[in-house]
Amino acid sequence: DPLIGKAIHRLIQDCQKKLNFTSIIVTHEIPAIFSIVDRVAMLFEGKIILVAGAAGFVPHTLAKFYLEKGAKVIGLDNFITGSQENIDLLSKYPNFEFHHCNIYEHFPTFRKLDFIFSMASPASPIDFNVIPLEIMRVNSEGTLKLLELARETGARFLECSTSEVYGDPEIHPQ
Repeated sequence: DPLIGKAIHRLIQDCQKKLNFTSIIVTHEIPAIFSIVDRVAMLFEGKIILVAGAAGFVPHTLAKFYLEKGAKVIGLDNFITGSQENIDLLSKYPNFEFHHCNIYEHFPTFRKLDFIFSMASPASPIDFNVIPLEIMRVNSEGTLKLLELARETGARFLECSTSEVYGDPEIHPQ
């Protein structure tokens, strides 16, 4: 859709102007990001959005934002690091649906999706030592399954599940 494409392009340009992408986005910058996103949020009213990793802080915040803009949001999470409290908050919205599952193993069949946000991977260095195989599986097998789902449903796909998006660290893992 050219209208959405132009809006997203403008959103990216605005974000680049407002934020210094050489720094880590911190909590106090989230309202600035949402104020930019708000200008294109009307494009999401009535859309069906799948958020993988919905019980995490950032994914649940994103889900809440789109629920408040009139989108139907479907959340997926296995609670390996996410919080049931976040899902309880989202469950208060009538246009929210939740499925407890591992995206690298299985998830329900969906006929229609407009957008898929892949946010299911734990991104904390602490988790890298505790659940390394789960992280590798969600970032490989899980991403592949979500990409296949995007192809099947015609959904647009956004991958945002890795801490590596924060730049080139001097120490690995970040």
